[in-house]
Amino acid sequence: MKKIVLKFFVFSAVVLLVNIAINLFFLDKPNWYTAISTSFSVSLGLVIIEYFLRGNDEKNV
Repeated sequence: MKKIVLKFFVFSAVVLLVNIAINLFFLDKPNWYTAISTSFSVSLGLVIIEYFLRGNDEKNV
């Protein structure tokens, strides 16, 4: 469980930085709410999918 939380924070930070960089490059006034909500939801989705896929692999082995 500790690895999952750590991966969530790492994914969230990476996606947030990339999203903010893209917002600053393409927009005059960046939308911070969209950057934060996108980073949260994408990283949460990735971690949940990985958790269920890894859980099924460990049960079958």
